[in-house]
Formats: sequence, structure tokens, C-alpha cells
Amino acid sequence: GSNTAKYGHTTITDSYFDNNVNVGAIIKSGGTSTQFLMADGSVSESANLSIEQVGENVAIGDILYLKADGKFWKASNTSYALVSGSLRIATEVILTDSSGLVASNNTKAVIPTTAIAIGAIAYMGATGSIISEADRDLLPTGSFSRRVGVVYNATTLYFNPIGDTYEI
Repeated sequence: GSNTAKYGHTTITDSYFDNNVNVGAIIKSGGTSTQFLMADGSVSESANLSIEQVGENVAIGDILYLKADGKFWKASNTSYALVSGSLRIATEVILTDSSGLVASNNTKAVIPTTAIAIGAIAYMGATGSIISEADRDLLPTGSFSRRVGVVYNATTLYFNPIGDTYEI
């Protein structure tokens, strides 16, 4: 026999399982096979998302770095160590010592990018903010910056923090 089950009855709203469930794909009604179903029922076109714990309150679009305590904190341009390494970007508001959804490399992150032209390279500014190249050039001498991606449209950043960290 087969251990295959099909769910689709309109009167069943919740299903609970005692053990692991292995699936080939879950497609939200009206969704596509290129989207990933998120825990809150929304969909994403990127698989490079994870639930991570933060050490301080973070907002959508804050750039984060992994601290030695195992939590993600807002990156800061005041120190090389707080800009270099593996970065993430918050895709939702996450409160101190809570866990939330963050994106890693090669991810389309839905965040406010209206201040930067579509197609422009985005850089990390002060306290994990995203800034344009023109604003990067205005950072104080002795601060650090790094390319973090390309503006995809008015609400989406293609997050891909590559390249060297450099001092202004």
C-alpha cells in the first residue's frame, strides 16, 4: 500500500501530525511552483530565508551580523568586524531575544528601497541601514561600508552582500 494522502476537502481547516512529514511540494492555492510557502501562509520566491534569533529590536530591512553569542545584531559601519563576514537582512520586525525571518545571499528581500534608483547598487550605511552610493560617499572618514545588493524595484532588494569591506 501507499502512504499517500490527499488533502483538499473544503471542510477540513487544520491537520496535525505526530511525526515528520516528508513532502515533494506544497503549493498555496493560487500560488505557483516557483514560490515557497512561509509559516505565516504568505509566499516567497526565495529559498534563502531562515528563522534566526536577534539580540536587539530590528526593523524590516536592517542588515544583521552574527555575534559570538549566536544571535544576530544590527551591523554597524563603525567597525570592520560589524560589516564583514556573513550578513543577513531582516524581512520582518523582530523584537529583542525573539526569532524571526531573515534572508541570506541571493535573495529577493521585500523591503523599502524607494530612496534608491531601480538597478542601482545598494550599500550598508550606519547601524545596518541600506543606502545609495551617493550617500555612502558621505559617510564619515574612518567608517566602513560594503555592497549589499541591487535594487530590484521600489519594494525589493536583491540581497547579495559580496565584495570586500572597505574603509571610507
